[in-house]
Amino acid sequence: MSALPKLEPLLLTLFWRRSVWKPRSLLLLLLVGVDVLGAVFSGQVAPFGYRSAYDQLAADAVFGFLLPFSALQVGTAVVRDEVESGTIGYLLMRPLTRGSILLSRFLGGVGVVMGLTTLALVLNALVMGQAPIGELPRVLAAALLGAAAYTAVFCALGVVLKRPFVVGVLFLLFFELPVSRLPMVARAITIRSNVENLAGVAPETKTLGILMDVQVAPMTSFLVVTGVLAVAMALAVAVFERKEYTPDASA
Repeated sequence: MSALPKLEPLLLTLFWRRSVWKPRSLLLLLLVGVDVLGAVFSGQVAPFGYRSAYDQLAADAVFGFLLPFSALQVGTAVVRDEVESGTIGYLLMRPLTRGSILLSRFLGGVGVVMGLTTLALVLNALVMGQAPIGELPRVLAAALLGAAAYTAVFCALGVVLKRPFVVGVLFLLFFELPVSRLPMVARAITIRSNVENLAGVAPETKTLGILMDVQVAPMTSFLVVTGVLAVAMALAVAVFERKEYTPDASA
């Protein structure tokens, strides 16, 4: 029976240095800046008050774009960056279990995504003046769970596929984005919709013909998101532990 994966702090540092601190990561910080500019604009013209403006910005700009797309970039890099650079074989030579290597790099990725998301949510609240500072703990807790789930999904894609980024973009654009806005319970199968529900920033209910929107209990949303996280990481670990790599692997 293989040993349980454990966190290795050194691998966190190596992941941040090799996969995160790159010029492309500046794009993620730029997205945070764009989001804050949106907060300035929303705070000035929103007709329904600061709270509803903050909810809409959090749902559309942060949970609908910044969080999933930053998780896409960081999550796919957990394994694929080492594979594409030809250093995966050397990484696996370390006296650590593969599960520990994957877990440590995954948690490093979650930390990056959560850091960007937290920065955006907090700055939005401060910029908008009367935004619900007291509600931030709930919003941030939901964001953390969403960051972990999205990063796990894209980490799994990075382990299984050769072109995970393309598949991840298609997943976000043609599943998460449209389905999460269906005015019915079907949207509850998306990560985004459940994270919004947990954060308390989900859009108002609507109707579509005779199909009435159905409220989803927060506990249900919690179980859905944690279920996605668990399944994705279980798949990533199972494949990563069995996959053959060489020191100069690049495919």
